[in-house]
Amino acid sequence: MKPAGLRRALGVAETAGVSVAMMAPTAAMALNGALAASVAGGAVPLAFVLGFATIACVAFAFVTFARVYASPASVGEFNARGLGPFAGRLSAWVLLLVYVLFTAGSAAEFGAFAGSAFTYGKIVVAWLPLALGCLLVCAYVGTRPMRISSRAMLAVEGVSVAAIVALSIWIVVRGGAGGVSFAPFVPKFTALQGLGLGTVFALLSFAGFEGAAVLGAESLEPTRTIPRALIASVAVAGVLYVFVTFAQTIGFGLDTRGIAAFAASASPLGDLAARYTNVPIAALVMGGATISAFAATLASATAAARLAFSFGSDARLPQRFARVDGASGTPVFAYLCVLAIGALLVIAFALGHASGTDTFGACGTVGVLALVLIYGAVQVAALRLFSVRWSIWQRLIPLVALASLGATFWANVIPIPRDATASYPYLVLAWLALGAFILRDRVKVG
Repeated sequence: MKPAGLRRALGVAETAGVSVAMMAPTAAMALNGALAASVAGGAVPLAFVLGFATIACVAFAFVTFARVYASPASVGEFNARGLGPFAGRLSAWVLLLVYVLFTAGSAAEFGAFAGSAFTYGKIVVAWLPLALGCLLVCAYVGTRPMRISSRAMLAVEGVSVAAIVALSIWIVVRGGAGGVSFAPFVPKFTALQGLGLGTVFALLSFAGFEGAAVLGAESLEPTRTIPRALIASVAVAGVLYVFVTFAQTIGFGLDTRGIAAFAASASPLGDLAARYTNVPIAALVMGGATISAFAATLASATAAARLAFSFGSDARLPQRFARVDGASGTPVFAYLCVLAIGALLVIAFALGHASGTDTFGACGTVGVLALVLIYGAVQVAALRLFSVRWSIWQRLIPLVALASLGATFWANVIPIPRDATASYPYLVLAWLALGAFILRDRVKVG
């Protein structure tokens, strides 16, 4: 009997659900706006406009590839076409690390946000059991037919985004702390260097937009569905980020005290909800951020499992990773392995007395450093493969993306940190070296 294969059953909405959930817009807004405010001051919305423009340039190469090639290997397939088979395999290998780390980090973020939501009811719950509970629920949902889990991702993120948008509209209607002003969009509102550093945090908010590309074997008409899903995901997230950060900025206020409060807030959405509405609404908003983190965990594990499936299919990993469950049409073994690794990672961080937020930060930082390399490689591959078809203006888009990605990587490693984060780039390089050994072309003797 022919073994079961991945099923083509996903439309644009379900395919986009993976990208949207992996970016986790609500969770991003719950953290990254305040981080950007710490360096960009009141120009956070402008920083997100610049980040939106940059990621749109990055996405141009992804969309171009997705219109021609569809594979669970995602960027592995793209870079194999543009840079060669080995570069393609190594790219997919690095992306596998990214998605596994995002799985663990998002589960830890779920634990942190859920714990914060409980505190509004004066209930104290440690983040670790909540994170493990998140992974356990993902184990059930993610082993259902992919169409069901994709819709679940989109639905839960939609609920949380709706709460954030409603809060943001209310803040704008109320006039914020000192009246509605568009000064946050004026470059002179902050120093150029601070604006550049703030844009880094904006770019991190889009990490994972390419997640839909791993569904090349499960999307209906993938060379049409996936490009549309990528474009829709980036566009929706970009508009959302700019509007919500604008509301946050004027909500805290544009004076020195307001900007300082925004930058120092560990939960800006919750703080604003408590200020402009009431404590129950603040708890609801943090509950929305928790839902967003759950969706990100589910999406990241889904994407990682598809990459592991592709390696199993190519005999680079044990063939058990290439097995597809006949009932659900999903690579259940690969998926459960990803969740098990995620559980081990969050347990290890908890044993090291790290908080859920610290765990998310560590996993996310290492993942983003690796992801920036992948995004850059895709730009080079696209230039090599499609430049003869492109106009001069189209060729400039990947070059702008490369410059922005290079600045992002530089900002994360220079100056060299004095704490444990100094080892993060070396962890990425170690994973690259391991992948180069495992994925090397084997020479047959005799």
